[in-house]
Amino acid sequence: MLRRRVLYLTCLVGCIGFYIAYREWMAWLFLVTLAVLPWFSLLISLPSILFLKVRTFPTRKLQLGQELALALQVTSFLPAPPITWRFTYHSGFDEKTYVIKNTNTFQPKHCGKYTIGVKKGRKYDFLSLFRFPFGKKLQQTVYVLPTPIKVENLPDLEKSLWVGWKPKPDGFSEVHDLREYRPGDNLRQIHWKLSAKTGKYIYREPLRPLRKRPLLTICLCGSEDVLDRKLGRLLYVSSELLKLELTHELRCMARDRVYSFRILDQKSLEEAVVSILSLCPCAAEHAMSEKSAWQYHIGGDPNEA
Repeated sequence: MLRRRVLYLTCLVGCIGFYIAYREWMAWLFLVTLAVLPWFSLLISLPSILFLKVRTFPTRKLQLGQELALALQVTSFLPAPPITWRFTYHSGFDEKTYVIKNTNTFQPKHCGKYTIGVKKGRKYDFLSLFRFPFGKKLQQTVYVLPTPIKVENLPDLEKSLWVGWKPKPDGFSEVHDLREYRPGDNLRQIHWKLSAKTGKYIYREPLRPLRKRPLLTICLCGSEDVLDRKLGRLLYVSSELLKLELTHELRCMARDRVYSFRILDQKSLEEAVVSILSLCPCAAEHAMSEKSAWQYHIGGDPNEA
């Protein structure tokens, strides 16, 4: 824009000098035309500037390592005027704002919640001599999800969680207990061959494993590298529990309080991770313990896994 204005002023000074030197009608015509030209450009550009709508794209989710092309949605039923802008992004974990220079792509190095903003958004007339701000704050939220990190020293989940056996009401199981028949028991579960040998009705009672309640805990603190490791290990351990069809509880210590999430499937796990990415980290590691549950704490030490 500055170059356009300098060029216009140079031409205007030249026309004034030309008119002073020659005093002819052609010089006067050039001077008047050049003097009116910016206002004519502004007049025909105003409808396009006023009806131009600039929006950001909806919330996006990325995997760590993926790249996002940044763009704005521009709509207008008139020819669109020139526009300029610069993208910025705000990291929720380190709480700093950065300017994206010389590119319109966003490739974060760490997982987290990022707010993509527009800085110095301007609309211009067709000659780019007048400028107007976009008029509203434009933001786009991008969630960068962690990648699972395998935990090598994870204990055997089936053995660690197993406590004993308890009766299974629906009647189907691969494990059974033999006992005497009681009134009200399902006749289909009577072991007829064994009953004939013993002279008593022997009932095959279906059993299901009795497990401790799984509890995963994580403290949202440390550097961005540490948080990447913690969240990656959290994804891995939680997915391993879901493979065993074990619903579990996830507790996360943030700056203000402890947040609790019920993990039922992969969808609820992703929703919990997205919610954690929106939290503010706390200053130091805090211990969270509960004796009534099988607890596994997610750490961020590089040598821990």
